[in-house]
Amino acid sequence: MSAARSSETPVGVIGTGQLGKVLTDRFLGAGYQVIAYDIDPAALARLHPDVTRASGPAEVAATAPTVVTCVSDPAAVRDCILGAGGLLGGAGAQTLVIEMTTSSPETTRDVGAALARTGAAIVDAPVSRGVPAAIEGTLSVWLGGEKSDVDRAMPYLTPLATDILHVGPLGAGHAIKAVNMMLMGVNLIATAEAVAVAGAYRVGLDAFLDVLNASSGGNFMTSNHFPRFVQSGSYRSAFSAGLMRKDLRVARDLAEEVGAPALYGTRALEIYNMYLAQPDATADDDNMLIVPFLWNLLGADQGTEAGS
Repeated sequence: MSAARSSETPVGVIGTGQLGKVLTDRFLGAGYQVIAYDIDPAALARLHPDVTRASGPAEVAATAPTVVTCVSDPAAVRDCILGAGGLLGGAGAQTLVIEMTTSSPETTRDVGAALARTGAAIVDAPVSRGVPAAIEGTLSVWLGGEKSDVDRAMPYLTPLATDILHVGPLGAGHAIKAVNMMLMGVNLIATAEAVAVAGAYRVGLDAFLDVLNASSGGNFMTSNHFPRFVQSGSYRSAFSAGLMRKDLRVARDLAEEVGAPALYGTRALEIYNMYLAQPDATADDDNMLIVPFLWNLLGADQGTEAGS
């Protein structure tokens, strides 16, 4: 972890689910006082005893000059900042919000305008690489906002991430995160389909990955996800199918906003809708279970060629 900071400087975290809990641990390890809130009491109960529990977002903002928000979706961002008892009620001229939800640029700009009327500032700072990277402090963060606000956010991001990029004005971080997730979903589905086709010609998964990762068709799914979560048989990536569908919806809506058709992204979203429409499927299912689902649709032999 990075060198300890002054324990006199509190940082707030709103949203202490799987990722948010790790963020509170990283901040504690970096020497910060932490005050946190989650709409789910069970999520708060899982936090380290040294984390101060707040009664709501307004109390977090009134206590901590810097507040990280890491909630479920754009609607939750609006609610925790602008809703009754929201962060806006406790914000002041010194408040900086670091918005880490996979949200929409429109939402970011709207809440940013409301915060600006109090003198507060916001940067969008969505992350990539998932919970395992968060535990290690090796997230990738893409920042949107004014440079002065980005500079203020940096000391709070360095305990969390190894790659921190300022990509543009407010909303740009959430835009590029949406595009990244759309590409991830498309690549995952396309790779599963390619494995099934190759498997029909008795090309095993081991040989498939060896070839693709030395060729132009290779991608992060062939180099990371398939070896780790499919080849191993674990199908446990610590990222849910429900979150992937939500991210694809954000990307689809963003594409519609700018008049782009998002042909492949929309198709990927439709496939996730199909998966989650199964009677025994839940939003908490691991994202990688889309692979055997697709193989079943395609009639691929998961036990031999496609899945071996």
